[in-house]
Amino acid sequence: MYYKLFALLLLVAALHFVAQRSLLDALKRFDRPQWEAPGCPELFKISGRQFVGANGIQDELRMIWYVLSMQYRHNDNQGIKNAGNFAFASQLGAWFIAICMLAIGKW
Repeated sequence: MYYKLFALLLLVAALHFVAQRSLLDALKRFDRPQWEAPGCPELFKISGRQFVGANGIQDELRMIWYVLSMQYRHNDNQGIKNAGNFAFASQLGAWFIAICMLAIGKW
């Protein structure tokens, strides 16, 4: 059971990565000021040897808060709303699975 939950957690985490990437791309393309508000996050952008963008703790926390507070729902673009809903659902799913794994307690 524990291994199935772990595999499911990895699958949901991969889906969340895709969802967050599509949300960031949609924001960058259709709503530039809203993309700049959380600090112009880019997933895993490497510049020289410096990690920039969403790898900064503040940018990552701003992006998490943007999704959790559902600020994307105020946008008129349906693509941004769909990507935000997908990111929100996958983030909640990952947290739920992680809590279930902690409840089983095979650490």
